[in-house]
Amino acid sequence: MRHILAFVLSLLPAALGAQDMTITAHGTRGPQVWHLSCNGQSCRASSHGMGLSLDPWGQVLLTLDVPQGARVSLSDGIGTLDMPNLFLGPLDSRDIAQLSLPGRTIVIERNWRVIHSVPLNGFADVITFLNRRAGVEAEAPPPALAHLAEAHAAALEPNWQVVPQTKPQIEFAIRAQGGTGVTMPDRASAAAE
Repeated sequence: MRHILAFVLSLLPAALGAQDMTITAHGTRGPQVWHLSCNGQSCRASSHGMGLSLDPWGQVLLTLDVPQGARVSLSDGIGTLDMPNLFLGPLDSRDIAQLSLPGRTIVIERNWRVIHSVPLNGFADVITFLNRRAGVEAEAPPPALAHLAEAHAAALEPNWQVVPQTKPQIEFAIRAQGGTGVTMPDRASAAAE
């Protein structure tokens, strides 16, 4: 009897329209799996202990158990940006734009020690899925932050070094940077002319 009841209870969420799905996003620190639980029109995504959902008005909410007095920041791998109000209410479009940039991680620190970090690979994809599921049109990032996506791509480009043309190693340095070498005329051919 107990097995039959467990079987019926396992079918109940499917009969009510509930679905469990996963979204896998690949980032610089490997794949990240977002678990989605949908019941009717409402969905909730979770990854690494952090929850992501929409409130009844279509605003994005983040939930995570943050200890009292802990520092909440957003890391891009180089530096951090304090975001103390990240889990206190709905996110505005500027916060979503910041969190959606590649390579971002939410870092929770206490007494200068990292106690929890949540990578945000696929954050924008999950929000887009939640908005589509709820029938909400997604906002474009604000124009003030739209340039950050291009600036981040430019930051990943190699740093081009300008080198003087007075040494024989310059040809190697220019070719190593992917450029074409400078062909200098021979002294013998220049003297013959």
